[in-house]
Amino acid sequence: MNRPVRIAIGGILFLAASLAVVYFIDPEILGFPGPGKSIATFVKAYNDKDINLMLTVVDSRIERGVNGIGGLLGINSKNVFEIIPMLAAISANATGSTQLENLRIERKSTSGDMASVTATMDEHVTGAQGNQLTPLRILFTVKHEDTGWRIHGMQLIK
Repeated sequence: MNRPVRIAIGGILFLAASLAVVYFIDPEILGFPGPGKSIATFVKAYNDKDINLMLTVVDSRIERGVNGIGGLLGINSKNVFEIIPMLAAISANATGSTQLENLRIERKSTSGDMASVTATMDEHVTGAQGNQLTPLRILFTVKHEDTGWRIHGMQLIK
C-alpha cells in the first residue's frame, strides 16, 4: 500500500475514533438527542402548556399513568401526581401567566444511563402586579430510557 493511501486510511480512522469519543462523552455536540434536548423540550412544552409534549420527556411511568385514562380510567394517580411537585418547584410563586426564558445549560454530568444537568433560566411572570423576572437555577435528574432521555426529577437550587 502506498503512502498516500495509508495516510488517507489513517486520517479516516482518526476521524472515526474522534467522533466515537465525542459521541460517548456528549452526543448532543454531534446533534444527537441528549439530556439537554429533553430539558429544552420540557421548557417549550411548559411555555406552550402542552401536556402531551411534556409527557414525552418526563419519567415514562408518568406518561403511562396519564395515558392509562382510557378504559375504566385506569390511571395510576401516584405517577400523575409526581409531576405536580416538579412543576411547583419551578413556579412556586407564580400568580399569573408564567413563561420560562433564556434556558442555559450550566453543567452536565453523565454516568451510564443517568445524567445530572444544572440549568439556569428566567421565570417571567405576568400578573396583576405587572411583570416580574426571576432567575432560576434547577438541577435536573435525567435517565436514558428506551424512548430517549427522560426527566426523573427537578430540584430548585437556591
